[in-house]
Amino acid sequence: MTTIILAIVIWLTAFPACAGFTLKYFIDRQTDPVRMEALQPDKVVAYSGVRPGMSILDIGAGCGVFTFRYATALAGTGAVYASDINPVLIKYLGDEAKSRGLKNVIPLLVGPKGLDPAYAKYSYDLIILSDIYDRLLDPVSYFTQLRQLLNEGGRIIIIKTTPDEYFFPGTMTPYDVNNAFVAFSAVQARHPVFKRFRDKTRQYVLHPGYGLTAEEFHELFSDDLNAMLPDPALFGELAAYYKEPGDDNLIYAIGRMGTGQAEYVKWLFGALDEAGVFARKPADLSARERSWLVNLNGICIRGILKMKRPFTLTLDYYHAGDAGVDRVMARAGFAPVNKESPLKYFQFLEFVRK
Repeated sequence: MTTIILAIVIWLTAFPACAGFTLKYFIDRQTDPVRMEALQPDKVVAYSGVRPGMSILDIGAGCGVFTFRYATALAGTGAVYASDINPVLIKYLGDEAKSRGLKNVIPLLVGPKGLDPAYAKYSYDLIILSDIYDRLLDPVSYFTQLRQLLNEGGRIIIIKTTPDEYFFPGTMTPYDVNNAFVAFSAVQARHPVFKRFRDKTRQYVLHPGYGLTAEEFHELFSDDLNAMLPDPALFGELAAYYKEPGDDNLIYAIGRMGTGQAEYVKWLFGALDEAGVFARKPADLSARERSWLVNLNGICIRGILKMKRPFTLTLDYYHAGDAGVDRVMARAGFAPVNKESPLKYFQFLEFVRK
């Protein structure tokens, strides 16, 4: 009996599936080197336990980041059903599969809401979701439905961003690092971001090449920035730093940070301020409050450093609320599988059907 896998892979398709975006836009966005470095799709596929003859369904396949890797891993056997809500991408998947000689790739156009009825035509052994969990409006209902499509002992793999990992070394281009040197060389300890750096990071910013290789600095730099993200005091200090005499609205200080998202940042601040986040400690914040705070501070830091490659999360990622993944999956009928994650900047979570 042929083992059937459902690999539901949803790959950061947080862009609108409407007109106005070219195919090149989608491909460039999804295959950006920074994103690929963080996600490590080859490792994910290797960790999925793919065997010849399996049937894999890649939901939200996009431009095929996972689809073609799974199809190749199947070595011409089984099938990879690559679904997406965008007909442009569905056509691309079909054309690209044909050009690669991958006859086991089957593009599938589906609707944008909930679990499309088309999936119920099959049963599966594995479901994998990549960086979509936090965008689900009702994750318990969603995974309960998916459970009904799994064979006995079927598994679900969830790949989601690691909490507070907003910057990583791959984002540190020479342009970005140079901006850090320019931004902080004059103001030094007076700047709220600079004063939160560790001594080694500060020394390198002020004296490039001091005691570290470029790679070591990029690691320190990104780690220090990530450590600042859940700090409730950071935004207030930044707002005060960029405020000028005569300002009667927070929007002006936000604009001087160069975020390019002033209204969104102001809204985030208002929501967090109303919840009393800025008067509390990071340990006292809910998962949603912490996520929004990380996003707020991250956008501001990127604006200040004029980073060319934003890795900005959006509010869409936090509809799931505060419920932990383990609790959600338990309510949906799954038990956790303890396995070491192959990824650093994403969580790799595996669950088995009870």
